[in-house]
Amino acid sequence: MSTFHRSTFSQWTPSQIDLSYNSLRELDDYSWSLAKTINLQWNQIEHISSNALADLQWVERLDLSHNKLTTLPRNMFSQLTQLSSLNLAHNELGEYLLGKSELASYI
Repeated sequence: MSTFHRSTFSQWTPSQIDLSYNSLRELDDYSWSLAKTINLQWNQIEHISSNALADLQWVERLDLSHNKLTTLPRNMFSQLTQLSSLNLAHNELGEYLLGKSELASYI
């Protein structure tokens, strides 16, 4: 699967969303507001819109590993007050996130 409609999960309120091992290229603003775990590993995600994670105040675990991310929008994690696990490994961020002070500018 390489794309899906914004309202794909609007009829349900899943606490876990697993879209791993697909061919998603972009992460946009979806109706995942009650999800606690979102697994997007092993896709082809190159771009995350600046408001993609804005309504995810309940998410605790977010896995974006094994994608093609080169940059991250500023403040992209600012609404994720419950986030306890974030995996960005195996992307193309390079030296983009050097430490806590750099990561703090995204929170």
